[in-house]
Amino acid sequence: MKSERLVPSAMTYGCLLQACVKNDDIKRAENVFAAMKSDNVPMNTVIYTTMIKAYQKSYQLEKALDLYETMLVQMQTNRDVAPNIVTFN
Repeated sequence: MKSERLVPSAMTYGCLLQACVKNDDIKRAENVFAAMKSDNVPMNTVIYTTMIKAYQKSYQLEKALDLYETMLVQMQTNRDVAPNIVTFN
């Protein structure tokens, strides 16, 4: 998509992020997450929760907690990133 100068949507990025996590490719998931930020894709609870799951699966609990803290800070200005029951599970 990017080679055609198209910016993937939040949904497209979310699916790609989920596929990376499901296949235990945490490094690629981190790259997708970083690309989302650089492309100014609107972040939401599902995106953050998926990335937290990636860190949990790879035993990077400090990164998971740091990202959770980031969610709490972001929540002050963007209610779309508020943690929910899925985040806590």
